[in-house]
Amino acid sequence: MKILVRVFGDISDDIGKRYDFEIIDKISVYEIIEKISALSGQRRGYLGTFRIDGKDLGFLVNGKNIEFLEGLKTILNDGDELIIMQPTTGG
Repeated sequence: MKILVRVFGDISDDIGKRYDFEIIDKISVYEIIEKISALSGQRRGYLGTFRIDGKDLGFLVNGKNIEFLEGLKTILNDGDELIIMQPTTGG
C-alpha cells in the first residue's frame, strides 16, 4: 500500500518536503510520523523542535484534520495523503 506524506512550512527544512512509503501492514498516523522522525535524524517523539503529540503541528489525512478523525491513531489506507504543517498565526 502506498502512502504519500507532504510537509509544509519551515519544518520541511528540518525533515524534508516529501516521503513516499510502500507499507505492507496497516499503519497509524503516529507510526508513520515516527518513521519520518527516524529517517530525518530527529529525536524520538519529535519532528524538528516540535513534539509529535503536541499542538504545534497540524496533520491532515486526505484534507481532513486528524483531530476530527481518530487523532494520531488514525489508520492510513492505500493511496492516502498525509500532510504535516505548522499552523501559522499572524496579525
